[in-house]
Amino acid sequence: MHLSNMFLLELTVLFLVVTAQGIAGCPGNQIQVECGSGCPLPTCERPIPPTFCIPMCRTCICPTNTVWDGSYCIPYHHCPFPGTTPAPPVCPGNQIRVECGSGCPLPTCEIPNPPSTVCPEFCRTCICPTNTVLNGDYCIPYSECP
Repeated sequence: MHLSNMFLLELTVLFLVVTAQGIAGCPGNQIQVECGSGCPLPTCERPIPPTFCIPMCRTCICPTNTVWDGSYCIPYHHCPFPGTTPAPPVCPGNQIRVECGSGCPLPTCEIPNPPSTVCPEFCRTCICPTNTVLNGDYCIPYSECP
């Protein structure tokens, strides 16, 4: 099977799995985000996914600095062969890294619903998980805002 065909097959399977699970059914210890990448999840063998992927809304991803091992997201340094591929970049606080996301400001305690304007798409950016807002470098539920 050609590499491009295999990528399209992985992308289609990922789309079908995420669509079938809906918003509340993230497998393993994945976390739900409003918008993320349609790229296959990072793995030990491929910690940095392809650079071009179709954005997907209401999708599940592994937390920052973790990779999918088939059942759970595990810390990258727990891979059986650490150091053979580059580690993914780190996000501040408990923010999570997505391959592609909105360039709009993140919701904060002060502005929980930023204006919906057309924003450029940024690749390899940091966001807060669904139903949280940014407070300093950390994402917290809005109900916990000071």
